[in-house]
Amino acid sequence: MRSLGFEAPGELMTDEHSVFVDIYTETPGGDDPDGNPLPPQKQYFAQNAGADLQPRSGSERAAQSGTSYESTHVLFLGSTPQPIPAGAMVDVRREEGGAVVARYVVVFPANFGTHLQLDLKAV
Repeated sequence: MRSLGFEAPGELMTDEHSVFVDIYTETPGGDDPDGNPLPPQKQYFAQNAGADLQPRSGSERAAQSGTSYESTHVLFLGSTPQPIPAGAMVDVRREEGGAVVARYVVVFPANFGTHLQLDLKAV
């Protein structure tokens, strides 16, 4: 019986669109007992996850122009244990554990059961 999981072919994860992503939300850290601000806390939905990041075409961007749904890129990745909310941040790396090369915000998360399709907007 075939698995219902997300099974991407190996060549998909080695093309020019393959990236590694961290997806998280930030909440204010508050203050320590002396009143000094603490750094924000991050809740991760995915860390160093292999994904496929593709830019939106000009016609797709034009159709969304001026809407709250406007996005610049689309990200495909396997499903996650927790749903990813709109407004979550996405840090993109070209290699696992490498430097962050781009940052996006999720404008619309779509869950197709076997994989996620996240519409992103460049920050």
